[in-house]
Amino acid sequence: MLSAKYKGYTVFEDGTVIGLKGTILKPGISSNGYYTVVICFEDKKQSVCIHRLVAESFIPNPENKRTVNHKNGNKKDNRVCNLEWATDQENIQHAFNTGLNAKVGPAVRKKMQKTVIDTSTGQQYPSAKAAATAFGIKENSLRSRLCGFRINNTNLKYLQQ
Repeated sequence: MLSAKYKGYTVFEDGTVIGLKGTILKPGISSNGYYTVVICFEDKKQSVCIHRLVAESFIPNPENKRTVNHKNGNKKDNRVCNLEWATDQENIQHAFNTGLNAKVGPAVRKKMQKTVIDTSTGQQYPSAKAAATAFGIKENSLRSRLCGFRINNTNLKYLQQ
């Protein structure tokens, strides 16, 4: 069953989402390549991943796992038959087993860090972690905002390089 905060929305097994006015919501694509839709609750708009809506609606999660895994590795295939709940470790292991994610060493990981800029001051931070520390925000919360998974009510953005 879909969470009460999404009351009035309908989610189908194929990933189609019907909005409050009875129309099919047009999905956007997140910076990570997942389909998202904008959901309104408590007079606020939030971008929500469709695969999470489908999983929450149709797949039991008795072990309270927090990650939704795409079994076939296709982030845009949000059919219920392609989704499963997983731990972070299970999700990472699946990505390695299927070749979706090659092993990344520390040198490559450092190059992949994105610079964050405060658009109001121009101040740059070498990583989301550094910016989160400077602003007293949890790193995961800031990353969710920077990637578009949550509303970004900060002046922080990833610097385009």
